[in-house]
Amino acid sequence: MIFKQQFYYAGEYARLSDEDDQDGESCSIDSQRKIMQQFCEAKGIQVAGFYADDGYSGTNLAHVT
Repeated sequence: MIFKQQFYYAGEYARLSDEDDQDGESCSIDSQRKIMQQFCEAKGIQVAGFYADDGYSGTNLAHVT
């Protein structure tokens, strides 16, 4: 019997927590990135890219034009 191996690709996306308001890349973005990388490595998922809305949270995103 031949088994077909499946490959999964994912884009990682992180968004700033409104509790983490500082200059530079936030701690919450860094924490989210590490958690997603660990998850993808454990599940054998290839990461195609990492995207972040650092500096924007759900509380101020509506003001972005």
